[in-house]
Amino acid sequence: QPVMMVIAVGETSGGAALGRCLGLRLPVGDGAIEIVFSAWQWPDLARSAGPGRAVALTLVHPSTDRTYQLKGRIEAVWEADAQEMALADD
Repeated sequence: QPVMMVIAVGETSGGAALGRCLGLRLPVGDGAIEIVFSAWQWPDLARSAGPGRAVALTLVHPSTDRTYQLKGRIEAVWEADAQEMALADD
C-alpha cells in the first residue's frame, strides 16, 4: 500500500527544511534508513541535510491517516546512483 513520506531536517536558523521522499530502504544490520529525495525539487532540504543534523521522517497512509514518525541524526549524505533511484519506482 502506498504511503506519503515527508522528511524534515533541522536548520541552523532554528527552522526546518521540508520535502517529500521518493523512496527509502529499510535497515539491514546497522539500523540506518536510507532516504531518497529530489535535490532539484527540494533544494533547501538538500542544502540543510548533512551529517549530524537532526532529521524526522514522517510516514502517512492517506486512506487511514495512520501516521508514524521516526527521529534521529543524519549519518551520511550522497548523490543516489541508478540502483538507488530505482527505489522511487517501487
